[in-house]
Amino acid sequence: MRRLTQETLRDYLNERLAAHISLSAQDPQTNPVKLLAYDLSKKVEEREVAFKDIEKFIKTVSDTAAIERAERLGERAGLHNKNKVLDD
Repeated sequence: MRRLTQETLRDYLNERLAAHISLSAQDPQTNPVKLLAYDLSKKVEEREVAFKDIEKFIKTVSDTAAIERAERLGERAGLHNKNKVLDD
């Protein structure tokens, strides 16, 4: 039994999602995200991943996405050089 941690969870989820996406090429009714959720649910049931690690993973992904969105918005607003704005 391989215990998933916050560090290994991303790799596991990426691998499983890629596998499920390849199945959808053969069966258009396949829902890769739903299958991924089922895989994750089984890992929780089997105690191979803890909720705290899932929570940390989701927070990390959410925080990263927020930072990337803020950076894109800054670029659209003309704030390409952060140091220049801070020096002004």
